[in-house]
Amino acid sequence: MTNSQIRGRFGAALVVGLGLVLSSASLSHGQDEAAAEATRPSSEDEAEDASGAPVSLFSDVPEEDTQQGPSSGSGPRQGSIRSLPPSPGSEDAVTVGTLSAVNIVPIGTLRLADGGFGLDMWAGTQPLVVESLISQLPTLRSSPLVRDLSRRLLLTRTYDPEGATSGKSLSALRIERLYAAGLIDDALAVANTLPQSGNGPSVLKIRSKIYLLQDNTNEACVIAARMRTRTDDIYWAKLRTFCYLVVGDVNAASLSSDLIAEQGDKDPNFFTLVANLAYEAGLPTDEIAATNPLHWALLKLAGEEFPQVALTQAPLPMLVHVAQASVEPVAQTNDANVLGLSGPAPDALMRLNALELAVQSGAIPVETLRDVYQTYQVPNDLQSEQPVHPSLKSAALYQAAFDGQSPDVRAASMVEAIADSDARNLGAVLPFLYRDVLRTIPANGVLENYAAQFAPLLIQAGLLDEADAWLQLMDDQVRDQVRVGGGGALADDLRAYRSVIQVLKPEAKIVGLDWNAIARLSGTTNDAQYRRAVVEVRMFEALGHRIPDEARLLILERPVQMIGQMPQPTILANMDSASRAGRVGETVLYLLVALGAEGPGKAHPTVLYQGVSSLMRIGFEEEARLLAAEALLAVR
Repeated sequence: MTNSQIRGRFGAALVVGLGLVLSSASLSHGQDEAAAEATRPSSEDEAEDASGAPVSLFSDVPEEDTQQGPSSGSGPRQGSIRSLPPSPGSEDAVTVGTLSAVNIVPIGTLRLADGGFGLDMWAGTQPLVVESLISQLPTLRSSPLVRDLSRRLLLTRTYDPEGATSGKSLSALRIERLYAAGLIDDALAVANTLPQSGNGPSVLKIRSKIYLLQDNTNEACVIAARMRTRTDDIYWAKLRTFCYLVVGDVNAASLSSDLIAEQGDKDPNFFTLVANLAYEAGLPTDEIAATNPLHWALLKLAGEEFPQVALTQAPLPMLVHVAQASVEPVAQTNDANVLGLSGPAPDALMRLNALELAVQSGAIPVETLRDVYQTYQVPNDLQSEQPVHPSLKSAALYQAAFDGQSPDVRAASMVEAIADSDARNLGAVLPFLYRDVLRTIPANGVLENYAAQFAPLLIQAGLLDEADAWLQLMDDQVRDQVRVGGGGALADDLRAYRSVIQVLKPEAKIVGLDWNAIARLSGTTNDAQYRRAVVEVRMFEALGHRIPDEARLLILERPVQMIGQMPQPTILANMDSASRAGRVGETVLYLLVALGAEGPGKAHPTVLYQGVSSLMRIGFEEEARLLAAEALLAVR
């Protein structure tokens, strides 16, 4: 691409704006580039904000949130500020306070009334504990509960904990975890609540990456210019190289790229893309994975599409960026090439695939995928002899289930969608994706064979009354099977599903449940059913139900090995201590680390018991019941 083409692509206004930023740092004479890469030590608090505004020591402190649950953080907060009443003859109050190493204004966007954990969620927690645990938070989160708790914890408007730190900014760690989880809008929103002194190199790097993903090249390059001498991170030199290409200064870009190579940087994708833009080298780019926003920005600058190979390697922020375009109407034609029935998948299907992956990982709400499935233009006749793109098949199945003219057609399509979702690892989002479809399928004798498949999906989707209607059909099936000497497995499923409803809706009188720990444990016929019964008993106990000694004796007398993921023993012990002391944020952090990316479905019963008990202690009863329900529905 020529210099004039690059300028034309981004427009005169952008060129002028970036030219003013970069002109004072032009590297066209060689010596200036080497000098520009010289570094000096800097701390997180040393770097100035991208706006270049002076650092403000104090900001307005909004009204306090009320802490939820017990807290050990009562009393005055060290390092906080207070306002003295105006003196006679003065119009304004005088603000005084004591500076400390922690934020003196709360950082975050989620207030207690909106689901946050409160201003003092870290009261009594050591900063080093938070630093260690936040870095271990899972980014791929298949569990709805883990997804919800993680996001709320990272977004909560709160003060930093007080005490000794390793020198890292806890606010920066929160922003980094949000970005890594693909929550790029949330990450930028939290960054925008930081005081100017809090925009250190790591926060500014996240900001610049988000700006690149948002095609806000001007803001990204402003930050790159300001970071010239603040850090030796090679990232900033590479970003400045991109910025030179944006304004058409290919000489400066070439020299910058050469100096980066001399420093030993190993990024063939970067050097290939720069060579094509600066020298019109014509190097092949079809295998470039575009695993970071800078690669993608360079590809777009060259007028190239996002490569299909990138979907299998791209981190979540990249998937989210590619997927977000699929919210707009896509593939408004029945042309086979556009729909990807033959040949490589086109841009529209690739974006739909990225959306599915992002939803599966919890980076985008499932409602977005549902809306796109509904509006995606699917050809009228998908010919079975042609290879059908998996994402296109999933969209077609959703539309068949949603638009089916009769209940039996919708039910049959629903069953096929269940199998498809399991094969594509979308099973965790299926209940929420098909929530509206499930409500339109009546529970009647004609469809009773679907009861065992639809009931747990309805429970997961929170449609407990609708689920109970299908459980009544399961009751009839069990009675019929018992007459001929069967019904064991189906009866166990029925008892388990009704127990989950009892967990989620404790005030309800569940017909036919008649649950008690002794009967549940002694009524099992094989080890799989017994494991399920043990988890159930432990969940009810953690929720506050009294378990008789006879039930405990039954567990001791039948030592079946329980399976599931177990964290380090100290994680569970510390979770217990934190919850007993009322340290809300710390308790939730330990729980999320203990559950990991797989969530309650793969956790050991001991982890589940400790997690539910701890949530109950800090006043999170709703979350405790959701944790128990997820675990029980996953046990087989």
